[in-house]
Amino acid sequence: MDEHSLSFFRLAACPKEQGKGRAKAMLAFLERYAKENGKKEIWCNVRRSVARNIRLYQSVGYALVQEQTVISANGVPVKVVMMKKEITGVEA
Repeated sequence: MDEHSLSFFRLAACPKEQGKGRAKAMLAFLERYAKENGKKEIWCNVRRSVARNIRLYQSVGYALVQEQTVISANGVPVKVVMMKKEITGVEA
């Protein structure tokens, strides 16, 4: 977190739990947490190659902001999209 935002990465539901709304529940929790802590936006990076995840974030209000390449922990370049969601109802 910084003064205005919360960011996260590598959000995942266990394979047996996928398709049951677990990821959306985690995203809702993060949004509530951000709001309770006065944050105005949430940011995340998503692998460009995983369209399903990009659609998930878009379905709950995240917008694609930028594409970039990051270097993974094992040194491999990975194309990602930066996504952002504005948090409503936060006092300025």
